[in-house]
Amino acid sequence: MCDRQWRSAVARGLVLHFVLCAVAWTPGSTQSCPALDVVDVSTRCEAQRKAPASLPIWHSAIEAARTCGDAAGSAAVGSTTVRGVVVASVTAQIFANFSRTMAPALGMQIQADTLPFEKLLNRFTLKLPESAADPGRYDFWMMSAEAMGDASVKGSFLDLSGFVLDDKSIDASDIPATWRGAMSSTYEGTFSALPVVAYVNHLYYRKDIFAAYNMTVPNTWDDVLSRLNSLPTINRDLTQKGRPPMLGLCFGSSSSCGLYGQTFIFILSSLVQLNGPSHGTFFDPENLGALFTGPAGREALRILQALRRYSLPENASCTDSISYHVGGRCLMTMSWALAFKLGAHVAVNSPVRGKQGVTSLPGSAVVLDRTTNRLVACTKQLCPYAIIVREPRTNESVLVNKVTNLDSLSIAINAYSPLHVQDRPDPVEGPGMGQAARSTRRSTGQHEPASCLHLKVLAAQAPFPILAASYLLMTRFFSPSAHKALMLGPTTEVTPIRYSELNTVDWVKAGYEPEDTEAFLTEYRKTLSGNNVLYELRIPGATQYQNIIDTMCADYLFRNASFENISAQALIALAAVFTEHGGHKAVLDIYRRSIGFVLPTATSGSTDKGASAPIAAIVAPVVVGGVLVLVGVALWIGLRLRTQRRQRLALLEHRNAAPGVGESTTLFVSDIQ
Repeated sequence: MCDRQWRSAVARGLVLHFVLCAVAWTPGSTQSCPALDVVDVSTRCEAQRKAPASLPIWHSAIEAARTCGDAAGSAAVGSTTVRGVVVASVTAQIFANFSRTMAPALGMQIQADTLPFEKLLNRFTLKLPESAADPGRYDFWMMSAEAMGDASVKGSFLDLSGFVLDDKSIDASDIPATWRGAMSSTYEGTFSALPVVAYVNHLYYRKDIFAAYNMTVPNTWDDVLSRLNSLPTINRDLTQKGRPPMLGLCFGSSSSCGLYGQTFIFILSSLVQLNGPSHGTFFDPENLGALFTGPAGREALRILQALRRYSLPENASCTDSISYHVGGRCLMTMSWALAFKLGAHVAVNSPVRGKQGVTSLPGSAVVLDRTTNRLVACTKQLCPYAIIVREPRTNESVLVNKVTNLDSLSIAINAYSPLHVQDRPDPVEGPGMGQAARSTRRSTGQHEPASCLHLKVLAAQAPFPILAASYLLMTRFFSPSAHKALMLGPTTEVTPIRYSELNTVDWVKAGYEPEDTEAFLTEYRKTLSGNNVLYELRIPGATQYQNIIDTMCADYLFRNASFENISAQALIALAAVFTEHGGHKAVLDIYRRSIGFVLPTATSGSTDKGASAPIAAIVAPVVVGGVLVLVGVALWIGLRLRTQRRQRLALLEHRNAAPGVGESTTLFVSDIQ
């Protein structure tokens, strides 16, 4: 088994051991840990517990690791530094203050660098570590899901599958399952990061102006363009009243902002992703055909080009769309929750307070039939998640396919972080650094308590204190209550990701306008329960694929290139990227895994293309992961009780129908790379 798989498995097993130890521990006690039920550890961890009662049981693991570690071979705990990188924002300043209060409790220094959004979101520009010999500079990162594909190949992110669902301090069940999958994993059923922010885009509109001009809320992109036809009349009337004219649709449309590729994907998804995340937006999961180079891509670019005529000037920044919205200069705005928060909070005093309408992003009544590669009217068979709307021009009912477009911000922990660090340049120079550190610990000649023997064996493979400190730091700062408090701040970029964060009373008490807030939260609840969610591209080379799409859009929008030409160039570029990442079959396999796609079988009785993976196939790896890891740790240290193990596996079989361990089965412990 490769080293990174052992490191991840051992780290999780070690944590779960101390979880059991901490159950019977009370602050100030010196009692030894009880023996594990699954792993027959004959020794007892006699480390004195010093953690404050308010800290979670992770602190017990940190304290035990410190006590059982050698004093000569490692840096002093007080000089150990946990380093991370976060997005430059209001929240980053709050995090810096929080870190200063947590440092004494952890006994470690905490350093958080900041980088602008464009360095970490959609385009992850930092070098990811590939081994313990070269762990890089950071112990944790804020990043969007596009980084997860490359990280999965390198083993850069600590596999948290055994923690996320079981850690009560996270309360993952409060986050919709589809959102957890979109924000926190490379593959369905695994967790590589802790979810922080969901950048869900909605369509905001001036409900006072819509009412004055008898306009209905748009449901499709063509509906939006139809409403924009009224803009000259609206602006003429505003000018006569001595008020400045409005922009029709504010979004990140300018060439200087560079988010036109993202908006293109928003539009494209409504044309091609018809049957949930596993249906795919970027590629067809049946054959890896690029969905953005065909007729759906042509239609999406047509719509995008038309929308840009009513948007911001070419020199506008990416945040100008929110500024225009809050200033009352936009008839409609495509943006995420920060635009609403700034417009609705009493402290901001925005002219749109009490005038903000909100609805989901527009969808499409015409969609791609992949069997014919043509755009056709949406039907129940093609679009199982479509909604029925009234077409205002014909007054007829039509089906419209809508997709929840989710950009995310999550926290990932460096799986290769060393045990104790005083100064770690990026990259660490010289091979074998991890082995040298372990050799130093073995050669100290100091007597080590027998009670810490099992801990040392595990810690030699899993650099636990920094991993645990990073996890503790993030889960405390973004705990459900702390996340909610941050989210309710009008100037923070933190947005709702939990059902419990959608209580209207909490928002109104925090200073938000009641009527608009109720409408906003009603729409957000629909979004949380939606099934047709667009996952960010989470495969190796994600940034390369996004660059190809951006180049297509830029050539079409700003250089007047024909669609035929940009499509041909994109296909050439795609072929080169496929080759770089292992060839067509390898990329297809990993893309399928990233969206939870399974091929239909003759016995399944299903003929739907892109059918979603069975629930059991998604849930089972999460449920059984922690138990399998514990068994893997037992094998690693050679101490196990066969009877107890079989009892637990029997219980697991009863609950999850997973195969048990026996003479006819082979145990494979993996972090699902």
